[in-house]
Amino acid sequence: MGIFLELSPPKKLRYTWHWEGSEEATEVSVEFGKEHGETRIQLEHQGFSNSEELNAHAQGWDAYIRGVEALINETGF
Repeated sequence: MGIFLELSPPKKLRYTWHWEGSEEATEVSVEFGKEHGETRIQLEHQGFSNSEELNAHAQGWDAYIRGVEALINETGF
């Protein structure tokens, strides 16, 4: 669950993130741009108070990105 902090279509999205069951609120920033005729996505997730939370979210983002890549490859989107 989170709150949008910045919406700048089509370039930037920034929001807070609070995982259910966690006391910690973090911030996610996603920026979109063009690079060599393709879309570049820069994702930053910050504000973790300990390495366990950071590592757990890093694994989650890795799995999420693999899913997006698979969807793109399957659909040709």
